[in-house]
Amino acid sequence: MAGASGAVLPAMAGLSACGGADDIGTEPVTVAVTFDHIPPAWTLGYSDYTDGTEPSNVTLSLTDTLPAPIQQRAVAISGTNHSDDMYAYIKRPVTGLAPSSVYQAEVSVTLAASVPQGCLGVGGSPGESVYVKTTVSGSEPQTVRQDDGEWVLSIDKGNQAQSGTEGQMLGHIANSATDCQYGTTERKTLRTTTPITVTTDAQGRVWWGLGQDSGYEAGSTLVLLNATLTLSPR
Repeated sequence: MAGASGAVLPAMAGLSACGGADDIGTEPVTVAVTFDHIPPAWTLGYSDYTDGTEPSNVTLSLTDTLPAPIQQRAVAISGTNHSDDMYAYIKRPVTGLAPSSVYQAEVSVTLAASVPQGCLGVGGSPGESVYVKTTVSGSEPQTVRQDDGEWVLSIDKGNQAQSGTEGQMLGHIANSATDCQYGTTERKTLRTTTPITVTTDAQGRVWWGLGQDSGYEAGSTLVLLNATLTLSPR
């Protein structure tokens, strides 16, 4: 697996990381990231609010070493939702692909889940109402203001439990505990169920995003351990 810098690797045994010009657009490409420090390629953003409900405390931070069985530092995406909707995310470009070409994107994300399931909260559950999203798009996701005053993402990620054409809901942040106590932290892996179809830009680039799409009206945190993106030419 690549380090936290997220190196782009051909997803076939026997191919070198640098590859050759003849491989571009013909072989699957994998980006593997271990979030044991904050990778410089990723930047933080947030969306899905109005002028009067902008989320607060939206941060990207590095945890201390998490307890057993995880025993790893992790990257935390946090925010406080003041309405019934908040999307807090990180994004990064993926380069070196064939220009203006169609790829099928598959994503796997492993998180540290410390929120129990089945618990009540304002607007929704603190676990099951905080959805984990991934996006893969041919243009950079930006937060833009609509005419109605809503600040939204410039790509189609879908909303909360719903997927979009450029994003997919992978699951939620709750663990398997049902006692509504916060003493358990579990490793939890989520994956895309169908590929996301994406067309690269003229420079052979796509944008990959990971985030929490929250319907829970309070503070929430998505804790990332590692993630993998595989892009297969179609």
